[in-house]
Amino acid sequence: MIDWKGENLLILDGGFATELERQGADLTGHLWSARLLRDNPSLIRSTHDLYYRAGADVGITSSYQGTFAGFAKIGIDHAESIALFRSSVQLAKEARDAVWTSMQEDKSANRRKPLVAASVGCYGASLADGSEYVGNYGLSVNELKDFHRERLLVLAAEKPDVLACETVPCLAECQAILELLTEPAVKDLGIPAWISVSCKDGSRLNSGETVESLAELIACKRPHLLVAVGVNCSSPHCVEGALQTLSSRVHIPLVVYANTGEDWDGDKHAWKEGTAVDDDTFCNLALRWREAGARIIGGCCRTTPQTISALRATLLPPPPYPSPASTPLCNPSPLAPSPRGSSSSCPSPPSPTPPNPSVPLAPLLPSLLTMVRWHPENEVPSSASVFIVLQLGMRPLPSGILSSHPRKASTQHDQPKAMPKGSLRVLV
Repeated sequence: MIDWKGENLLILDGGFATELERQGADLTGHLWSARLLRDNPSLIRSTHDLYYRAGADVGITSSYQGTFAGFAKIGIDHAESIALFRSSVQLAKEARDAVWTSMQEDKSANRRKPLVAASVGCYGASLADGSEYVGNYGLSVNELKDFHRERLLVLAAEKPDVLACETVPCLAECQAILELLTEPAVKDLGIPAWISVSCKDGSRLNSGETVESLAELIACKRPHLLVAVGVNCSSPHCVEGALQTLSSRVHIPLVVYANTGEDWDGDKHAWKEGTAVDDDTFCNLALRWREAGARIIGGCCRTTPQTISALRATLLPPPPYPSPASTPLCNPSPLAPSPRGSSSSCPSPPSPTPPNPSVPLAPLLPSLLTMVRWHPENEVPSSASVFIVLQLGMRPLPSGILSSHPRKASTQHDQPKAMPKGSLRVLV
């Protein structure tokens, strides 16, 4: 099982239906993107592929709007419904595995292997009438448990990395999910879960109940399988306050994947142009979500693979390379000289007095030797005049570069032998 508390930061994917529609999918109907599990599974897989390649550490399955009753309305029987739920996890895993394999082959796998989160949509999503943005279901906790139980078990049996119980608008449904996670059949499968709620502002769920009440509920009833809690499908401007409230009461990772804040025109059944935040604003807000305690961050409706790429670049910028542990290297090799006339960023020597020959190497070499393989046949000299060559393959270095060495090693005799890629040779 993944150590969710040990993860520093995970990037989620973005608006799945948004990307499906951009590729021409017709998502009208009560099943939304879940219908494509039957009608166009290859498009589901390719969309997962896009998000993983964009930088998502976690991909969420397209099962959000799928329910047994919803599938039955279009003639899908119970057995086929189970197969479709399973396929939602399988398609995400297939895309994840293919992307990870290709990243390893082209040496670009410089992050953790991506994960799969199985979407467990709220009860309101099954009604296809926007009830997840209101939350006044009129159902008891036990009735909500009955609604969620079988679908949750089917999804968990496919062994996703986590269950994403998402867009939950009210405390009763949160309580129902928390209690389900303690039932023996669910506990035996051992799949962790997060709960993310939908909020109307920074202090209230869509039902009008307070985020503080949610924090108290989680603190009192948190089951072992609950590994994160947070907010999704809410305006990016309102989630920071909710995260701050949760972080003060709930000592587990926080998850957030807001929408773009775009307004929906119910009369025209279309998004209102000009009401969404752009990617730059979204990423700047995400920096504040991280400061508020979020450790799993992504996008929801109307965000795109481009949003996720920008989000990863903002929150997880690649480290400089190379990056020695101690003394910084300023223009360490003639292979990368400073532009003529430019000033070095390294501090100047405190005095023109020649340095002690044994001093400059002391802080430098230990850092280098932790980064590359050391060849013991190369003795470390006590001279301050050292020429360090990082051989980048089996090719000999150009003689013009070697001629700058004090020994004038441009002769055939002194030409360095071919060395394994990544090895270090010290010449004097």
